[in-house]
This record gives sequence, C-alpha cells and structure tokens, in this order.
Amino acid sequence: MTEQEQITKQLKELPHIRTNINDRREQYPYAWWICLDFEEDPVDPIQSHKMCFGWLRHVARFNEAHLAPYVSVEPLHTGKRQSVHVILLSDTYIRQDVLSESWKHGFGYVRQYDPKQLGVEYMFNHHIGFSSHVVCHGKKPCRV
Repeated sequence: MTEQEQITKQLKELPHIRTNINDRREQYPYAWWICLDFEEDPVDPIQSHKMCFGWLRHVARFNEAHLAPYVSVEPLHTGKRQSVHVILLSDTYIRQDVLSESWKHGFGYVRQYDPKQLGVEYMFNHHIGFSSHVVCHGKKPCRV
C-alpha cells in the first residue's frame, strides 16, 4: 500500500480514532500533543517510529507511568524532514519540560492536548499513522 493510499484509508477511520482517544481519557487523564523532530534524519518512517517508542519506554520508566500513545510520522513522499507526532495519554502527570527535554534526538515540542485544536485530524490526515499499544513502566505489579 502506498503512503497516499494509507493516508486515504486513515481518513475513513478518523471518527473511530477520535472516539478511542476520548474514551481512554478517564483511564489516562493527562494528555499532550507532541512533535518530535530529528537533528539527524532517520532513514525512513519505520526507524523514526522505533526511535519514538524507545523514547516512550524511557518516559514511562522514568516517570513510573502507563502511556497510551497515538503516533504518526512524516511520509517520505513529502520530502520534508522526518518528524513524529504523538497524542500521548498518561495515567501520571508529567511536566511538559520533562517530556521535551527527555527527547535527545532533536527538538521536542510539547503542548497540552486539546481535542478542539484538531490534533487528530492533523496527525492522520497528512501523516502515516501507526498502530499503537500501551507502554508500561515495567514495575511490578503492573495494572496494564
């Protein structure tokens, strides 16, 4: 499937994605919209996705949090610099500066997530979405 075909398919799933995020807000009351830029570009969207999840595992462990991320990456066909966009839900409060400073591969832009700002539409209308899973802090006993 080409990048454009994947984005077209995602557009049909926007209401489901939006509902899924809203439904999880009770379990994960803290939410941020994050853009992770790279100083040195990863070769492809798969690599940038992997780097993002490495960062998410670090954030979860360091802050003893369970995270529910929604992730999209810059498609190659745009020719733009590689970046990752995340709507990050958490069961633990994490300061914005802690989130942005913990990203060591470039610049991390972090803002409180506001559903009225159309972050879901921006992420999945112009970028390649990836399936996601809850990231656990790894301490026992884990609720996830």
